[in-house]
Amino acid sequence: MNSKYIFAHSELERFSREAFIRAGFSREHADIIAMCLVYANLRGVDSHGVVRIPLYIEGIRRGDINTRPSLSIARETSFSLLIRGDRTLGFIPALEATRRAILKAREAGISVVGVIDIWHLGMLAIYTREAALSGLIGIAMANAAPNIGLHGFLEPVVGTNPISIAIPTGGRPIILDMALSIAARGKILLAAKRGERIPVGWALNNRGEDTTDPWEALEGMLLPIGLHKGFGLAMIIDIISGILLGGRYGLEIERVWYSQGGFFMLVMRPDLFVNYKEYLRRIEEYIFRVKSIPTASGRKILLPGEIEEDTMEKRMRDGIPLDSEVYQDLLRVAKDLGVDPPKPSNRV
Repeated sequence: MNSKYIFAHSELERFSREAFIRAGFSREHADIIAMCLVYANLRGVDSHGVVRIPLYIEGIRRGDINTRPSLSIARETSFSLLIRGDRTLGFIPALEATRRAILKAREAGISVVGVIDIWHLGMLAIYTREAALSGLIGIAMANAAPNIGLHGFLEPVVGTNPISIAIPTGGRPIILDMALSIAARGKILLAAKRGERIPVGWALNNRGEDTTDPWEALEGMLLPIGLHKGFGLAMIIDIISGILLGGRYGLEIERVWYSQGGFFMLVMRPDLFVNYKEYLRRIEEYIFRVKSIPTASGRKILLPGEIEEDTMEKRMRDGIPLDSEVYQDLLRVAKDLGVDPPKPSNRV
C-alpha cells in the first residue's frame, strides 16, 4: 500500500521558499513560486504542486530557467499590457500581469494582458480566482509544448493548452480550470511514479495507439477532450497565447516538463452590461436553481471549482497528503540544495 505523508501547508511553503532561494531566486520571487505551488496542492491539483520542484530545479541547473529575471513591458495601453518574462518561471510575471489587469479593468471596464518568454506558470486558477475575488470575471489561457495528438498521429501537434474562467458570485467564485487533454500530463507522471496503469482513452504511444502504460504515454502523446473538438480548441489557444502575443507557438517550444509558451488573460467588470447588484442577484438565483435540480442518485450537482474549494478548506485544516515517492523526491532536493527537508505532521 502506498504510504502518504501529511504536511501543514505552511511547512511546504517554508521548504519550497528555502529551496528556490538556495537555487538562486530572490526572497520575493521564491515566496511567489512557493505560494503558487502549495496553493495547487491545497486545491487538490497535486500534478501542479510541489511535485514540480525537482523538475524546476533541473531546469535551473540546465541554465534554462533564469532565477534573476529583469521583467520588462513590451507594450502597454490604458487597457492592455504585454510583459516579457526574461526566461523565468511564469508564476512571477503572470501574477504581476494579473494584478495589473485587475487595476486596468476597474478603470477601463475591460483589460487584456499577455506574458511571453517564460517557463511553466502552474495552475491557471491562481490568476483567474484573484480576478473573481476582486469582483471581476477572469478568462486565462496558456499554450505549451506539443503533447496532444489523435489516433494514428506519430507525433503530438499541440500542447495541453489549459483554459480557466472564473466568475464572481456573492460567495465562492465559480472557477473552471482545465487542460485540454483528457488527463493532465502531471497526473500521468504521478501514476508512473506510483507504478500504476492509466485508463484506456487517456493517451497514445508513439505509434498513435492506445496505451495504459504511463511511461509509454509520457513518451507518446495525450488524447484531447472531445477528440477533434478539443484538438481544435487547443490549436486556437496555441495561436492566441503564442502567435498573437508575439511569442512561441507549440511546435517551437522544447518538450520539457517545465516548458511554457505564453499566457493570455482577459479581465472584465460584470457591470459593463448589467447593474452589479442585479448581476449578483441573478448569479445567486442561477446557483440555487441548478443545485435544486434533482438527480437519480440523489447526489448534488456541483459547480465548476466546487470540489477544489472544498478540498482547499479540508487541506488547510487537516494538512496536505503527499505520496511517499513525491516525499522522497523532495528529500533528495533538500539534500542536494542543503536546506532543511519538509517535516510531515503525520503518516497514513
